[in-house]
Amino acid sequence: MLLVAGLALALFAGTLSNPLIGDDVIVVHHYSHAYSPSWIPQYFTAASDMVFPPSLKDKLKAGTTRVAMYRPLLLTSLAFDYNLWGKNAAGWRLTNLLLHLAVCVLVLVLARRLLGSEKKALVAALVFTAHPVHTEAVNTLLGGRSGLLSALFVLLALLLHLRAERSAGRRLWARETVSALVLLLGLLSKENAVVMPPLALVFDVTLRNQKLRRTLLRISPHLVVLALYAAVHLYVSGRVAPAGRDLLFGNLGGFRITLALLALQALYLRLALVPWPLRWQVCYESFPWDCPIWLQVTAAATFAGLLGLSAYLLLKKFRRGTVPFWAVACIAFYLCLVPVSHMVPHLVLFAERFLYLPSLAVCLAAGA
Repeated sequence: MLLVAGLALALFAGTLSNPLIGDDVIVVHHYSHAYSPSWIPQYFTAASDMVFPPSLKDKLKAGTTRVAMYRPLLLTSLAFDYNLWGKNAAGWRLTNLLLHLAVCVLVLVLARRLLGSEKKALVAALVFTAHPVHTEAVNTLLGGRSGLLSALFVLLALLLHLRAERSAGRRLWARETVSALVLLLGLLSKENAVVMPPLALVFDVTLRNQKLRRTLLRISPHLVVLALYAAVHLYVSGRVAPAGRDLLFGNLGGFRITLALLALQALYLRLALVPWPLRWQVCYESFPWDCPIWLQVTAAATFAGLLGLSAYLLLKKFRRGTVPFWAVACIAFYLCLVPVSHMVPHLVLFAERFLYLPSLAVCLAAGA
């Protein structure tokens, strides 16, 4: 554990001296009036446009898309930083670094549970800690902070769920309820925490040899939390997710959009496996529209084939077969990508920070 924490500090301590850049400058300076403690209750009762980069909001002014999202815990953390550090960039970055350190430690603990080996777990945690694709998530306040918080609570909820597997009666339901409440904290940080129950289901059935019916029963408190969160989100913001697909895809036909989005999923996997070259999000605004059609077809076919094979092997488990760990990791990886895959309209086409939680699956596979 100390090795993982030490590596995280060694790799990212240098970021503390970096100045604020891009939209983070506006987050700290322009929105400073909204970080008063008296504003915190409003974070939980109304949707906010503070979680969107100002550059994106400017782009949307000419359109009809409503720019609002419900991430009250993210805003609370930003308010905490402002009241603690003021406009000192090092303090804000220190919070991100500490969150990343905590996530890395939780990855180590989770890997011990899933891999059953101290050495394998350490390898998985070290790979996660040092993965270059996490640079954007750890170094950005607006986009990165929400992913760090969400990953922290998703991992903690998973660990609490796994710990409850040998419990029974009231103790079982008490632990699962606590896990569900932790999931709620993740949802209030970022919507991608919705992947926690499906991940628990996959891990339980394939790696923990739990019965499907029992697992579904155990995650029922989490499903209740998801339903309540969706209802509150819909009531507060007026929609479950921000619209805006037309801003990204314009007049492209359905086939071209589907092909391009499948290619994007393949790119995510490629970056998780071979994190080079890494770029700033804006560099991807024209991808994959400027790629040759044959490259899009190849990438889409690779993604569909790999995911299909993994799903087939997973289904074999229900006929008393065995599932290779890489297949479980592949399913988990793409489950974590679903919230940003544009199956539900999303305002950012592609960003490396979206790989922060999905990369967990790749790192577990590296340790296995």
